[in-house]
Amino acid sequence: LVLASFVLSLSTVVFATAGNTAVLHGGFDPMATSAYALLVDKFHYDFVATRLGFLLALVAFIKAVFVRTIIEFDLIKADSHHGLVCVSLIGVSLACHLLSYINSTLFCWSNLIPMMVDFVKMVVARSVSGEHPMQLLSTITGAIGVLFGIRAFVSDLQHGKQD
Repeated sequence: LVLASFVLSLSTVVFATAGNTAVLHGGFDPMATSAYALLVDKFHYDFVATRLGFLLALVAFIKAVFVRTIIEFDLIKADSHHGLVCVSLIGVSLACHLLSYINSTLFCWSNLIPMMVDFVKMVVARSVSGEHPMQLLSTITGAIGVLFGIRAFVSDLQHGKQD
């Protein structure tokens, strides 16, 4: 989770910087009903990548903090599970509160899931277009990395059950 938060945060800075540079460069029709509409229409990839990256980085960071709290205070093995229940419920409450608010401010999507689908479609399209070979390499290595991460997580769960 910490790695995901770091990678998403770093990517957000890069996408936001590139998007801002593109806006400053010009070369597009600036007429739109709002600044939001302009960004979504003319800079869709940069806008979605920045917004989604920031939101997912925030969620990953919050989850990492709660997991670290559970580990640091050994709340799973504690005699009383009141602390674990307290931290877990507060974490779920915060996540639901933030996701509810975030979903109400997306405007172009009903919630984060369609926004993520939109982003994945853009990444795949960029990957297979032939115009962005590094995007293809990034997509392949990222997907393999995620698969290995899932495999490691499942393996850790299975070993934990055996102990």
